[in-house]
Amino acid sequence: KSSHNKKILPSFGFQKYFFKSLKNNSKLTDQVYQALLGLNQKPDLYFRVYQNKNNNNKNLEKLISQSTAHTFLPDCYKIKSAGNPENWPGFSDGDFYIQDPASQIPALLLGSGERVLDMCAAPGGKSIILAKNLTQNNSQLICNEINKNKVEILEDNLEKYIGQGDSKPKIKIIN
Repeated sequence: KSSHNKKILPSFGFQKYFFKSLKNNSKLTDQVYQALLGLNQKPDLYFRVYQNKNNNNKNLEKLISQSTAHTFLPDCYKIKSAGNPENWPGFSDGDFYIQDPASQIPALLLGSGERVLDMCAAPGGKSIILAKNLTQNNSQLICNEINKNKVEILEDNLEKYIGQGDSKPKIKIIN
């Protein structure tokens, strides 16, 4: 039997039946134990910076100074901070958006085009990136959101981060 079984049960948020299945399993190696530890940790928090004309540079600089730049994603930072990001200075002004790198990559890879469809658009993180990258004249971003309760959140976020500008793509929300 593994010596890790007694350590795991009280410290993980997994259901008891999961650990009952491991109880007599001698294959619970240190590697598996470390993987389980990792699954039970609080995930890293990432944000994407948006340069707006209303940015309070001191607030944004402070946030960035407390963060680590992502290794290859521009304007993406990891922060180890407690509290609700909605209460951080600059959040309500649209200076940054909480978004995992895995959600940013597809939108960044698409680059710019004439017409882009975001099939599951709410709350708007990928749509914001797409809209900022659609710089061609007459470009269009179609945001599809099946959940009508999330459409207002999507609309609010697009307004906050994109606003109304002549160089921005036409944005159409459908559900």
